[in-house]
Amino acid sequence: MNALPLRPALIQFTVVVTLVAFGALGIMVLLDPRAQAFWGARFSELGAGASEVALAVRSFIGALPYPGRP
Repeated sequence: MNALPLRPALIQFTVVVTLVAFGALGIMVLLDPRAQAFWGARFSELGAGASEVALAVRSFIGALPYPGRP
C-alpha cells in the first residue's frame, strides 16, 4: 500500500480537522439552552417568512388567467 503524497495528505488532514471542529461546535451549540432559544426563534422567523412567500406565490398564481376558469 502506497502512502499519500504530502499535499493530498495535508488537504485531507485539514478537511477532517475542520469537519470535527464544526461537528463539536454544533454539538455544543445544540446542548446550550440559550443557543437553542436563539436558533428556535430564528427558525420560527424563517418559517413565518416562508409562509408569507408561499401565500404571495399562491395569490400570484391564482390571479393568472387560464382557460376554463370562470
